[in-house]
Amino acid sequence: MNSISDYDVYTARMQKTYYDKCWWINHIPGKVNTIIDFGCADAGIYNFIDNMYPGRFTYIGVDANEEMLRIARKEYEGNARVSFYRSLKELNGFSQENTVMILNSVMHELFTYSNHIEVFDFIADVRKTSPAYIAVRDMHKVSPTIKFDWNLENNPYQEQYLSYKEVTDFDEADINFSLEFLLKYLYPENWSREVIEKYLWNWSDFFENTLEKDIVHFGEAEKMYGYIRKYEEDFSIRFLQEKWKEDFGIEIDIPTHKKVLLIKKED
Repeated sequence: MNSISDYDVYTARMQKTYYDKCWWINHIPGKVNTIIDFGCADAGIYNFIDNMYPGRFTYIGVDANEEMLRIARKEYEGNARVSFYRSLKELNGFSQENTVMILNSVMHELFTYSNHIEVFDFIADVRKTSPAYIAVRDMHKVSPTIKFDWNLENNPYQEQYLSYKEVTDFDEADINFSLEFLLKYLYPENWSREVIEKYLWNWSDFFENTLEKDIVHFGEAEKMYGYIRKYEEDFSIRFLQEKWKEDFGIEIDIPTHKKVLLIKKED
């Protein structure tokens, strides 16, 4: 995985969207008391949640980035309600019934840095972990029929645009070509990492064809039940819309993100 160049900038930017990343709390029952935060980074979101709901949640952070885990473990050292792991495979012995797994800005990184076998392994690990709820928030590919015009001539971000153009898989005629750049250009400190990431893909349909399906294990009679989609919302971030108008003189009201809440089917 491409390394993060500036951890302070990376984590500071994540903090700006904590409130929005906690959208799922109002959609789950009060009995849910355990969070599995897959892709937890520095786990700063737990302090944010615990300040709103003191003592309600036990927090399990999962991240493959050793430096992020080092930062997180140092921050929460001595807190008995917080623990950290490198993978879902390491989780054992906790109650699944009152657990929510949150996937904030995870799906685009999974799609970028994992091959197709690893992506399906991730789905298998989620099924084995079997949380009662799964809350997903990430950027999402939009309809290619939407179009808008803009001009980057003599713009200070033109160099970033040209380097992005060299690596993206999107055709310039596709709206996602422009939107993906607009979602990336504010990260110059980690540009070598961000420019290659595949921000926009249809992970919603991917879930519909994987996690939301029942499966039967080969050679076994046991049926593993999937998840039901209980809530879905397409949305855009107002701060970004304002920045696009300021930096490029364009006004865009196109949903670039999606929230999905899944609930496990009863056996």
